[in-house]
Amino acid sequence: MLSARDGTHLWAKTYSRDVTVENVFGIQDELAAGISQAVGGYQGAVAKSAMQQINAKRPEDLAAYECLLLARSYSNSYDPSVHSRARDCLEAAVDREPDYALAWQSLAEIFFFEFTHNVNRRSDPLGRAEMAIDRALRLDPSSGVAFTVHASIMLVARRDAECIASINAGPVSYTHLRAHETEADL
Repeated sequence: MLSARDGTHLWAKTYSRDVTVENVFGIQDELAAGISQAVGGYQGAVAKSAMQQINAKRPEDLAAYECLLLARSYSNSYDPSVHSRARDCLEAAVDREPDYALAWQSLAEIFFFEFTHNVNRRSDPLGRAEMAIDRALRLDPSSGVAFTVHASIMLVARRDAECIASINAGPVSYTHLRAHETEADL
């Protein structure tokens, strides 16, 4: 398995089994379980790659990271006072660190919740969510979580084609998706 972001090797394994009519489905189950654990498990290749990516993109300011934790706290509690504090904190964080993709992604989620949960609403929360997630994806076009947030925003905005395009595009072609969108708007 190679990274779609940069082509680096993430995982490989050779399987050698004698396949018969009697054991073909057992082998299939064994391979599927082994591959899914090695690739997608908590300690799998995808998780390790994501952690390396996160560690490589640390904020300059610890306060910006604390804002991410506050946003996660809202996602766990849905407490309106936590939402308000997280939104204010993240807005200040992206002002201080405009290149911190995870802060933009979290801000997009907070704006999205503002709309979907009807909490602490300011004007055009969905538009602000889209602006923030676009910024996050421009800064880090390899973030699978950001694509999920983008797809959710497009779905709620009833922009089904863009939702599907975001899901299908994935990290590899977000730049192409946005370039095409810009051309279409001209």
